[in-house]
This record gives sequence, C-alpha cells and structure tokens, in this order.
Amino acid sequence: MNKLIAYSVRCCLAASAALLSTTPAHSQQASPVMAQPAAGSLEEVIVTARRREESMQDVPIAVSAFTADQLRMLQAEDLTGLQGTVPNLNLVQGRGSANSANVYIRGIGQPDALQTFDPGVGIYLDDVYIARIQGALFNLYDVQRVEVLRGPQGTLYGKNTIAGAVRLISKTPPDEFSGTTELGYGNYDYFTAKAYLGGPVTDNFGASIAGVYATRDGITTDPATGRDYNDIDTLAGRVILAWDVTDDLDIKLAADYTRARNALNLGRPEAALLQVDLGTGGATVLQPAPTGQWKYKV
Repeated sequence: MNKLIAYSVRCCLAASAALLSTTPAHSQQASPVMAQPAAGSLEEVIVTARRREESMQDVPIAVSAFTADQLRMLQAEDLTGLQGTVPNLNLVQGRGSANSANVYIRGIGQPDALQTFDPGVGIYLDDVYIARIQGALFNLYDVQRVEVLRGPQGTLYGKNTIAGAVRLISKTPPDEFSGTTELGYGNYDYFTAKAYLGGPVTDNFGASIAGVYATRDGITTDPATGRDYNDIDTLAGRVILAWDVTDDLDIKLAADYTRARNALNLGRPEAALLQVDLGTGGATVLQPAPTGQWKYKV
C-alpha cells in the first residue's frame, strides 16, 4: 500500500495572539471537550453518545471517542484515519468512488454502493443520518469530536444501526473570535488547504465558516491505458449559525457543501469468480483468483 507522506504549515489567529507552527499534516479541529485534569490524573472526555453530555466513563456503551487534538495526532484527514484505532472497527474507502465509506463493526457492515442497500453501521453528522455509503467518507476539517459506538444502537438511533454508529460532531462557534489556516504538501503531488473562522456576532449569537480543498494524483496506474486512478480532488465547506435563545433553548443551523471530482477506484479481485448450480450444488470457476504481486504500474 502506498503511504501518503505530507507536511503542513499551520497558522492560528486568536483575538489577542497569533501562532505559527510546523506540524505533520492533519485535520484542523477545535479544542477538545475536556475538563482540565489534575496533576497525575487522566483527562475527562465528555461525550453525547446517549443524547446528553456525560463523562465517557459513565456511559454504559462500548464507545470510543476522539477529540480534535487526538484526531490531529492521528493525522486523520478523513474517517479512514480511524482505521486501526478502534476495536472491532474496519473503516476503509469503498469501491467505485473515493468518497464512499465501507464500515464494519464486529463483522457487520455493508460493502456494496447500491441505492437500495442500507448500511449496517449508521453514520451521523450532527445527528443527521447519512442513509447511504456514497459521500459518507467525510473530511475531518471542522469536527469537534468523533464517537464510535459499538453494538446495536436502535433505541437511540433508529434503524440501520445493528452493528453500531459513527457520530461526527461539528465545532460550535466559539465564544471568542478565532481563526486558523493550514497548508500541506506531500508525495503524489498531494496538496491541501484548510481554513476556519468563527466567533460571536452578538452576546447570544455566533457563527463560523470552514473550508477544505484537497488534491492528489492517482496512486494506481492502469498498465493497459496508462490512466491514473485513486486520486483526490475534493472541495468542501461548512457554515454554522448558533443562537442561544434561552437557558433551555439553543438553535443551531448548519449548511455544508462537498464537491468531489475523483476518478474511479481501481483494484483487482482477490477471490475466484464462481458460478454455482443451485440444483446440484456444483461450482464452476469462471475466473480464477489472481496470484502473485499485483503489477499496478507499467
């Protein structure tokens, strides 16, 4: 597998100071929802897995939560950055499209990008259900927290959560004006630009705007045609308006846009193609499984 290597320059602008630093490439995120720990103690992570804020240690659910800083340390550009970090979770890019997500939890999921097939793992963006795996491979450029709930979650999240749920919680406009920018470059001519700006408009009304642009050449070449596949060409943005009407009522309006102009994914089958006679149970090999190393380049 080709591993992307990238570096970025990140600039943070606050109301009273500016910070310039060089770090490994990562998604620009908000400050995590954490209580300040005492010396020698563990940080307390607040989650909303049960539709209310509570400490993750008090939640009787198999849940893994990642704050903004943790996602940054993982260099998680999109949801595939969680692969290998959550027990029983398999989350990879789907077939045929660079923004499709194949998600399995405890061996249950849905690999086919068909309009009539429901996924076995529910993906929620600010509690809005994403009904199909197409377009579900979100960029993590304006996310406050990601929660992975393992096991059936039908009581709180409805159908299509027989294996679990993946929740993305967007960053709420901050109480003080702040902004960040980030530029990154890597191999295969990978380039990414991210920006965030948010703050209060009035005493009880805030707004934020964030965007990301990412492009990369294809990492797989078809030997027959010389055409590159598995590239990246994504432009996305999100605007959030938050209004604290009363102590008991908050209104949050979010609008997001994503444009992906990626070439098709290219791979090879790893199993033989069989034709089975339902009457006799016999099988005919129509196409044997390939052997040896895949020569994906000329």
